Amino acid sequence: MVAAVCVALLLTSAAPGPTPEPAAAPAGVQPAGQPTVQSPAPPRVSYEDAERMARAGDTLRALEAFRALAAANPDDFDSIVWLGRLLTRVGRRAEAIDLLQDVITRSPRQVDARVALGAALLTSGRVEDAYAVVQDAEALEPDSADVLALKGRILRHLGRPSEAYVALDAAHALSPRDEDISVVRERTRRMIAHRAHVSLAQEASGEIPEATIVDADVDLHLDDTVRVFGRVQWQDRAGFDDARGGGGVEWRLSRRVVGRGALLISPGSPRLARADVGGEVEFAAGRTQTTFGLRYLDFAGARVWIIAPAISVDVNDNVALAVRYYRSESEFRPFGRRAGNDSGAILTRWQAARRLSLGAAYARGNESFDIVSVDRLGRFRADTVAGGVRIDLRSLTSVAVGVEHQWRSGDRQLTRVTLDLVQHF
Repeated sequence: MVAAVCVALLLTSAAPGPTPEPAAAPAGVQPAGQPTVQSPAPPRVSYEDAERMARAGDTLRALEAFRALAAANPDDFDSIVWLGRLLTRVGRRAEAIDLLQDVITRSPRQVDARVALGAALLTSGRVEDAYAVVQDAEALEPDSADVLALKGRILRHLGRPSEAYVALDAAHALSPRDEDISVVRERTRRMIAHRAHVSLAQEASGEIPEATIVDADVDLHLDDTVRVFGRVQWQDRAGFDDARGGGGVEWRLSRRVVGRGALLISPGSPRLARADVGGEVEFAAGRTQTTFGLRYLDFAGARVWIIAPAISVDVNDNVALAVRYYRSESEFRPFGRRAGNDSGAILTRWQAARRLSLGAAYARGNESFDIVSVDRLGRFRADTVAGGVRIDLRSLTSVAVGVEHQWRSGDRQLTRVTLDLVQHF
């Protein structure tokens, strides 16, 4: 469930007003009786102060401070490496890569420069190049927590999470108080763990039949290429119970390609599909993932085909944006009448803190295809906004709460509140 995006409050501080200045002499004229005085250069920030600013998140001031230090001493590699890190942080990755490659050319045993270069390449989507750089860094300094942590991050992107966890576990052992390493290690542990998930949704409306929906699944990690899962769904709508169950598989075909397939059945239900079979293929390129899905649902009184392309972009390490489109074609028995429907959604996610993520979404048409019931077939007109928050606990437990509000044709409205619990083991 997606979540509402919060906006941080910006603090400002007041400064004393300027001291009045004497009237200036005409251009080119030196006032009589006064010696020539040059304006003093602004004091340069020390390396220690610039580093403190960078670590505290004062990125722009730290960037200018390290730029000044590097300009004053072109052989001050520590300042240049920090400058490269900060350029990557503000999105100027190409400039950072050129700068750090120059440092390595002039000082080939600079491990910090290689780590910073690998991070810049990784955030640019050049994962293979980043891996080559981190291998060189590991050859120079195999027991560096920074090197091993970067290696783990890169292996995650290469689709090798089990190896990534080994590297991150070693980095954590070398630097147990580094919270960044701890959090990435924990997230990687979740990637290779089994998972149990249960979701409870409650709807409220004055004009639409309300429902209580329970969705539970168990997902098993067989290896880094294959996961299998079983799923059960139950809903009570207007006093009528419906249930269905099934399973599926996720198969990593290559580093860039993942395939998924699932089958859910509900024999005897007049409201849910007797059979729901679907599959999708996801292609990854840099910071973009493109997905194409195809689905078929067989109801007692209708057949439905759905095509679902989508694209997701990681804007940076903390922000993601996704756009989804659904085209459904319904054929109603016994006369073969057909009806089509178009739906779409825009979703955002913000990693607001290490263990806190927020999100928001807007959907036009059918907002969810998790459970498609007969009242959603054919032309379905609605506008939905949604928001929520997810907290990841150290116990490998995640708790999420989401709220949706929907406006349907005929001035009908619906509110849905969802609670999600996930435990990795």
